[in-house]
Amino acid sequence: GHEQAAINDLRLSLKQQPNLQVKRVLAEILLNRMRHDPQALLKSVPELEFLTDDQRQRIEFLRLYSKALGDTGSVAGAATQLVRLGTQTLIPDELISLGEGHFISLKQSIRSQLFAIYESADANQRSAIRDAFGKELDAMWNSADREQRFSRFVTLVVSHPAADAVLLRLATSKDGLADVSSRTRLLERLTRTENRSTAATAVAALAAGLLQGDRREDALPWIEKLRSNYSQDVCLDGKTGRQLSDEWLARGDLRQRKITKDWPDGRIDIQRTEEITTQAIFPVDIATRVGHQFEGWTFETDSQVAILTARDPSLSVAWRLALPNSTEELRGQPSQIHICGRRLAFSSGTWLAVMEARDPNGPPDILFNISLRPNSLSIARSVDPPLERRLLPNGRRFQLLSDVRGTSGFLLGLTDDAVCYQLDNRLYVVDSDSGRVLWSRTGQLFAK
Repeated sequence: GHEQAAINDLRLSLKQQPNLQVKRVLAEILLNRMRHDPQALLKSVPELEFLTDDQRQRIEFLRLYSKALGDTGSVAGAATQLVRLGTQTLIPDELISLGEGHFISLKQSIRSQLFAIYESADANQRSAIRDAFGKELDAMWNSADREQRFSRFVTLVVSHPAADAVLLRLATSKDGLADVSSRTRLLERLTRTENRSTAATAVAALAAGLLQGDRREDALPWIEKLRSNYSQDVCLDGKTGRQLSDEWLARGDLRQRKITKDWPDGRIDIQRTEEITTQAIFPVDIATRVGHQFEGWTFETDSQVAILTARDPSLSVAWRLALPNSTEELRGQPSQIHICGRRLAFSSGTWLAVMEARDPNGPPDILFNISLRPNSLSIARSVDPPLERRLLPNGRRFQLLSDVRGTSGFLLGLTDDAVCYQLDNRLYVVDSDSGRVLWSRTGQLFAK
């Protein structure tokens, strides 16, 4: 029962001979003691910085440190410690409970705290948070594992109102993100920010990068956006959107595309032919679309939902994607697809796949696929399952597999960060890169 004497002995032991186990024991005692004493924790920060080598204790320390700073009014300091936690520490993929039927991943919890801190801050504090983000990014530039830290930093603060400027600097720097696809995707995210100056620069940087890579056709939509949305805004190299678009469109090998797709004038010769088809073709309902990618495209599957076919605005086949086989899933019509930038979320029956179009001339890569089959659904393949009608975001009705005990999972939407779906009476939001659960909630409203 003599806690302080024990702490003194442990400190003396470490002073005489460093030992990892002794450090863990002492750190655990101090963390337990200071969980509800912010002032004591702030006084012990240098010691805890030295003691917390253990990953779990490091996470606990930085979370407590951030909370203590926030409780004492230092919101920028609180944000700094959360960024340190998210970028320097390998966060385990685990869920924590926020109440009955409500779970959130530890990573998402840290990200949510960063947003909450900013929302409750005044103008001066928000400016301090922006400065803190910039200082943390500067510190990463000289670290040995900077690529890893850059990636974690983007995941942690992307879409944060105070992070636009530092993320733009990271995305446009030659010494920033080494992976071209990661840099391009970050710039695409920044084109949708509410900060007009950041969005304008991101659009111009994307167009310039695509032109430099000799991808003129892909650059045209961004050039048109510069001309229509950011005509008077300074975007890149001191030039406005109109100046840049005029300069690029004046090139002999780059012409402004015709946006309207009018039916041609005059007579059209039609030749009837006969072709034997072995399988029916079914259209895929496009439920939502964000961004100009796949504008005017249509999608279809075969009757077995084994191949997804994409057609460009001229109805020519752009690509065909063989969908992986799975004996555990029921697939059927209708199918739906959600589009956000270069990401697509496709569902058919009890199967959901999330894809990303990395190669403009080829089919997308499947990032992950999961089952939307609930435990209650037990339909034999030879039996026609009953159907339930749902309303899609585009206003059309959707037939959904169901039985008397439950309903097969239903894809609800796709954002830059996440995929949302319902399964039985639980709502899931999962990471669009990996399918890991970001948060989930249970409620009676989700049952039907």
